[in-house]
Amino acid sequence: MTGLLLAVGLAACDKAPLSVGYLGGITGHASDLGTAGRDGALLAVEQVNQQGGIRGALIKLHEFDDQQQPASLPKLFDEVKKSGVLAVVGPMTSSVAAAWIPLANQAQLLTVSPTVTSSDFTARDDYFFRVISDTRDYAQRSATNYANDPRWRRFAAVFDERNAAYTRSWLQHFRDAMGQHGAEPVSQIGFGLPGSPTLAEVVQSTALAKPQAVVLISNAVDTAKLAHLFRQHNPTLPLAGVEWSATEQLLTLGGPAVEGMTIAQFMDHQDKSASYLGFAQAFQHRFGRAPGFAELAAFDAMQVLLTALVQQHPDESLKAGVLRLRQFQGMQQPIVFDEFGDSSRRAVVSVVKNRTYQTLDSP
Repeated sequence: MTGLLLAVGLAACDKAPLSVGYLGGITGHASDLGTAGRDGALLAVEQVNQQGGIRGALIKLHEFDDQQQPASLPKLFDEVKKSGVLAVVGPMTSSVAAAWIPLANQAQLLTVSPTVTSSDFTARDDYFFRVISDTRDYAQRSATNYANDPRWRRFAAVFDERNAAYTRSWLQHFRDAMGQHGAEPVSQIGFGLPGSPTLAEVVQSTALAKPQAVVLISNAVDTAKLAHLFRQHNPTLPLAGVEWSATEQLLTLGGPAVEGMTIAQFMDHQDKSASYLGFAQAFQHRFGRAPGFAELAAFDAMQVLLTALVQQHPDESLKAGVLRLRQFQGMQQPIVFDEFGDSSRRAVVSVVKNRTYQTLDSP
């Protein structure tokens, strides 16, 4: 049982529900991430409601599907405001966050993202908080892992332009870090926008540059497709992914093509701590599958909001409450916010082996 559940009131729920929101791409090309986050947030809400809610009020979760379409957010935000939610967990991608944050700021609606990492949003005094580090940390951790491998002296990068706020930020930090070790990209190609090359064309163009390794900065579905195509050109080419791609879909769709792929991510799949094992067991029981990084991070993000609601002072905004508390207990690591609502989460390096993520190093 989490510390939050010990803190909630066990009185009969005779009050009007407290509404919170979840924002993610439940449909669309990144739906694996969106549905995973939704399930993690839902589990956190259900656990609190099973214990009686908060001071006699049940928690009601409103789901908002951004479809990974930033242009649709102004209309969607009208629905969010009408719902009366007190705060939102989400969004799940940086491109959506770029469009969402100004809307949330205008409405003074606290938003806690599980998975948005673009450094474009770092050190801003706004209503956007996040329970993980930014792209600088994960890209630099990846570079540290590959820098001493001579094959990475000539690397190529493939990135999804539809989430450019994340992918370009990640690539720039990775390039900077690799450059300090004397490595430079021989090719970098984007895809996904109208007029962009197809995935097959991306792979063909990349292969012409004769890279010795390739980093794929994209979602799980496209990373799996790219891995299959690259393996057709060179079965032994070292491939690396990014934290965005490390969902269960990568393992399912990638199959043998992603075996041996390395990824620096913020979830330790070999964690044996009581808090994580309890979460994993509860998630497996509820949804019939093991949780991944998005489920874990969304559960943590919702725990932050619910804890803030439990401990909120009279006449105190939720944002002020989170900043007053600052530290929250995550399922694997403490979540500590700075004055801007940014936090740091240690990265671990994993390798895909036998269709599982095997941790190579632990925090």
